[in-house]
Amino acid sequence: MTDGQVAALMARTRLDPYCLTSPRFLGVVDTNALLSSVENDSRRGSLWQSRLLRMSSGRAAMLYAPDHIYEEMYEKLPIFARRRKMPVEILRARFEERYLPALRFVTVDSTDIVDHRVLAITDLDDVPTGQLGSAVRC
Repeated sequence: MTDGQVAALMARTRLDPYCLTSPRFLGVVDTNALLSSVENDSRRGSLWQSRLLRMSSGRAAMLYAPDHIYEEMYEKLPIFARRRKMPVEILRARFEERYLPALRFVTVDSTDIVDHRVLAITDLDDVPTGQLGSAVRC
């Protein structure tokens, strides 16, 4: 996603103080944050909702993630489940039923990076998330 596309996205979701359905925050999430949140929700039971879900369900926030996060979640869920000694089916169901509807996946263009903070990211999987975060900052 280019800076211009992010600016257009933000203009469409601009905060309107007179509209109660307008989101107050834009959130950028990565795989680790999602895995941790899904696992915490799953341990607490079916009625529990993480802060991410509460904010997005109350329309206080819109949650965005680079599109590679979608595949990465499915790759890492089994490994994460083994480490946490939880059935992967429970984690996957929670992710699919509660988190997928709350997330908006976007394609991020990481070829023309100008933010020095993004250039300093050493894990290539995290560069699109850094680029998205840089683009949506005020």
